[in-house]
Amino acid sequence: MTKRTKGSDSCTMVRRMLIRHMFLNLATSETDDARAEWVTRPCGVPLFGDDKAGGLCRGCKTGWTHPNNYPVCT
Repeated sequence: MTKRTKGSDSCTMVRRMLIRHMFLNLATSETDDARAEWVTRPCGVPLFGDDKAGGLCRGCKTGWTHPNNYPVCT
């Protein structure tokens, strides 16, 4: 039996993200925009190996940003 180390299973960095919801037409494979919303929530990327101990994914550790997805400074 393997003993799990204490840590999170997903990235805990709080980020502000633009989430786009779409409709998919299965007959034509075309998408239509339904709505978009800004949310503030943890990044949520799954963590593997040594990243679990720190609680941050590699993108958040290196300071990755995008106009539609950026860390919230506290």
